[in-house]
Amino acid sequence: MTKGRIATFAVAVLALGLPLLLLVTIEVPSRAAFVVALLNFGHAPLFGCAALALHWVFSRHSHCRHLPYGLAMLAVLVAGIVAELIQGTLGRDAEMADVITDVLGAVTSLLVRFSLQRGTGRRIRWLALGLAAIILGILAEPVLRIGISIGHRHASFPVLADFESIWDKECCGSRSAHWRIVPAPANSGKSPDDRMARIMFRPTARYPVFFVREPYPDWRGYRELQFEVYSEEREELKLGFRIHDRRHNDETDDRFNQTLTIRPGMNLVRISLDDAEKAPAGRRMDMTAIDAVALFAVRPARHVLIYVDNFRLK
Repeated sequence: MTKGRIATFAVAVLALGLPLLLLVTIEVPSRAAFVVALLNFGHAPLFGCAALALHWVFSRHSHCRHLPYGLAMLAVLVAGIVAELIQGTLGRDAEMADVITDVLGAVTSLLVRFSLQRGTGRRIRWLALGLAAIILGILAEPVLRIGISIGHRHASFPVLADFESIWDKECCGSRSAHWRIVPAPANSGKSPDDRMARIMFRPTARYPVFFVREPYPDWRGYRELQFEVYSEEREELKLGFRIHDRRHNDETDDRFNQTLTIRPGMNLVRISLDDAEKAPAGRRMDMTAIDAVALFAVRPARHVLIYVDNFRLK
């Protein structure tokens, strides 16, 4: 085998093997939304570089101008699928969205490569670069969106969520519940210009939940968490509330839990942060690393509707 063929073979092995090795062996350092979004975006440049290397390999053995692009795309697609299948067998998340990101990353880099190729017309060159920029922007959007929402969260602290900004949508979520930001109900005593989160807990799950995730994490120096709950029900509601830190092991006794009695009308809920700090069994909650607060129903027999507002520390 000649030195040229050895070099070509080595590049092909690295182009396919390095992304697989990195994706299978590197552990995710955090499940924080920004870290996850950044790592997901990282698939694009990783497989984009692989596609360029594979294009070079195929170009050395093909006289057709366009065939190396197709072969490089096919190889990236196969490598992306294999990487996700391997991760699935290792008990890690295997997601088709990652394969799509791999392919789009390859498309972006190959479009740039095509725009620089000799014989490409000026109009086609700019069209290819423009399409590459659009794809890159779409891939980067979650990273930018989450980064801006984190900045908003930090600037708003000690307010965790007051639902007056579109960025509050990024810091809240739900499971087995539907929520959206709406004008305050007429009988709530608030101004019609105020916004609240309308939450509908569904009876299809044991614990439908609404949560404020990844708030500004350092709660030292504050005595309590306050928030408002408005109910249009005729009877009292019993809802669960919890706070956990980044060390939480998903066990019930490793977090703060409290049952709330929600009366008809507006309720001001006050949670002692001293009680929250002492709540985990066998340790103290890390008040510099609060990860989420959550409000949930327990085995609701029917749909339960509430409105919440003004999560803030005092």
